Amino acid sequence: MATKLYDVLVVGTGAGGSTAMKILCEAGLQVCSLNSGPRMDPQKDYRGHRQVYDLPFRGYGNPLRLKGKAHQEPYSVEESEYSEGRDLFEHDVAYSNAPGTDWYWKRCKATGGKANFWGRSSARFGDIDFKAADLDGFGENWPVDYAEISPWFSKAERYMGVASTVQNWPAATSTAASR
Repeated sequence: MATKLYDVLVVGTGAGGSTAMKILCEAGLQVCSLNSGPRMDPQKDYRGHRQVYDLPFRGYGNPLRLKGKAHQEPYSVEESEYSEGRDLFEHDVAYSNAPGTDWYWKRCKATGGKANFWGRSSARFGDIDFKAADLDGFGENWPVDYAEISPWFSKAERYMGVASTVQNWPAATSTAASR
């Protein structure tokens, strides 16, 4: 059997990886993508956005599923709605939280990653994100500013199908015209 050669390997098929694959394929490159989970079948895997009270265990997942594990992570509605009977979410991601915070990070191992659940809303970085070192006195500012990167945000948003609104908060300095 002949070995197929690729120009590029993209690891992960979420919003970033799938956008990269589209651009690279349109440029004529042979692209191979790797993903850590199965292909999603919308006819079978998406359940019409049921209400939480219609989900088993009210959307919190089977409490026995992680029984005996040292750290009991919370369940989410997407775990119950989209993956009943399937183990699509990775709970053993190593990370730490600042004292007093309750932030939870999980990965979706299905093809498309968490882009399957993101709702097409994605806030842009703003000037305060690019120049954070000036604000908090720590680290270095980015070598670009919002005005320079804004056209690239617009291009990426068109590729990914971002449909969020202008939220008029300091980090989201985009205008409706740029979307």
